[in-house]
Amino acid sequence: MKKCRKSALVFLSLAMVFSLLISCGSAADSPSGTPGTFTEDGQLVLPTGVEFVDDLVVISDNNKFSVIDIDNPASNVLTNRWIDTLVYDTLVDCVAGKIVPSLAKSWETADSKHFTFKLRDDVVFHNGEKFTAKDVIYSFQRHQAAKGTQAYDNTKNIETMNAPDDYTIEFTTKDVDVDFLMELSNVYTSILNQKAIDADAEKGAWVGTGLWKIVGFASNDYVKFEVNSSYWGQATPTKKLTLKYVVEPSTRLIQLQNGEAQACFQLDQTDYQYAMADPAFRYETVTVNSSMYLAFNMNDKITGDINFRKAVAAVINRADMIQVAQAGFGEAPTDGSWWGIQTEFRNTDIPLIKQDIELAKEYLAKSSYKGEEVEIVAGNGDWVKHAQLAQAELQKIGVKIKIFQTDANGLFAYAKYDGNQAQMVAYVGPFSFSASSIKSFLYPGSVANRASYNNQEVAKLIDQATVTIDVVEREKLYKQIQQIEADELPFIYLYARTTVFIEDKNVGGVRLSADATHDISRIYMVKSK
Repeated sequence: MKKCRKSALVFLSLAMVFSLLISCGSAADSPSGTPGTFTEDGQLVLPTGVEFVDDLVVISDNNKFSVIDIDNPASNVLTNRWIDTLVYDTLVDCVAGKIVPSLAKSWETADSKHFTFKLRDDVVFHNGEKFTAKDVIYSFQRHQAAKGTQAYDNTKNIETMNAPDDYTIEFTTKDVDVDFLMELSNVYTSILNQKAIDADAEKGAWVGTGLWKIVGFASNDYVKFEVNSSYWGQATPTKKLTLKYVVEPSTRLIQLQNGEAQACFQLDQTDYQYAMADPAFRYETVTVNSSMYLAFNMNDKITGDINFRKAVAAVINRADMIQVAQAGFGEAPTDGSWWGIQTEFRNTDIPLIKQDIELAKEYLAKSSYKGEEVEIVAGNGDWVKHAQLAQAELQKIGVKIKIFQTDANGLFAYAKYDGNQAQMVAYVGPFSFSASSIKSFLYPGSVANRASYNNQEVAKLIDQATVTIDVVEREKLYKQIQQIEADELPFIYLYARTTVFIEDKNVGGVRLSADATHDISRIYMVKSK
């Protein structure tokens, strides 16, 4: 399966062509190819003449999942993306570098401002309700009301929605939006069912049209799924699936070895060598756009000082962070851009501030820092390790650091854009393939703007880029944004994490993606003979 990269030329044609109608092969078609691989339209090629295991268990990574609701800010963690791809569908999908149908079977636009979608008429929700255009309007209105979430950021540019019939939906955006289709392919714009949510505000949010339906959930422990026998797309031979969180990373390999689980997203750093040497397992990797970072509260008197931020940038040892936190699975930046490594329009001409202790001391001497204790807030797992390593490095130049460890929800509340209580934040940035994903970090009020960064010039450039159809001009705008950010340094890009997926040798059907929206919906396991 090719990595899903956004093509600028594709989206230029979306904006310029009067009518764009893309169709996939029928779900009933039998894809051809090597077993375990995916076709260009996302169909999985299954092995034939074998028996499959009915019930599989996958261990998640170090991210907890406390709630399942796209419109709840607590669900804006990485593991929830994997849950969401199991349960929900979006209007369109991004596969093999192109936008393809999902719940919408075709669409057209003349100007990248007015969009008309024709919907499938053979889709039902997990509760048996028929999917119609009214569900799209309800879902997007709910997303638009969910400020502080990615769902809100992806839908707030929609000005009007209209359903001339049950299977047609019309959108008008406030401004020209050349990224609209990419935004609709994001799992946070999934379609929900109003009747289910009205009946049960909590469990109703679990109801989607996806291949899997939730039958059990324990916060920060496990999610149990059963296959949706009424699914409109390609079926799967797996009948039951559990995604579970294992507190101690050191026990994950043991659970794989004794058959309690068949796959795992993250092991303890010391266990990778054993799993990779074991012929009972194999592993898949992909380096993702989600970027590990340190953010600075731009409103704080110490961290708001550019010389202090440069001192931190010059003291950081990225190689050590990758080794200690990820067992070496990561990719350090070679330039100074705060950008996803596979996000379009990356400005590779910006120089990286490399580790230089003497230079760091010079920057610190010019800063307003006078020996105060500076706090780094970090979530669990890897981010605490990043904070601890930063703490040790900064001690070398005389900066006192204390670490406030919390969970993802606590971090979101503590380091929100308005009323930011953090001085520094150790966390991860969810860049997509689209350059527009920078808006989540740098736009005033956006959900991932944990630096409370507010530069009106950057905001205007982002707004301008969103409505600029000419690809060359858009690239210039986004590279200008990157240069300004690099000069002001509200974020320090530590490295891009490499996802390592360890699985039983008989497991297949997992689709890893560089945007970190890994898809395990079609995971299967062949029974050993």
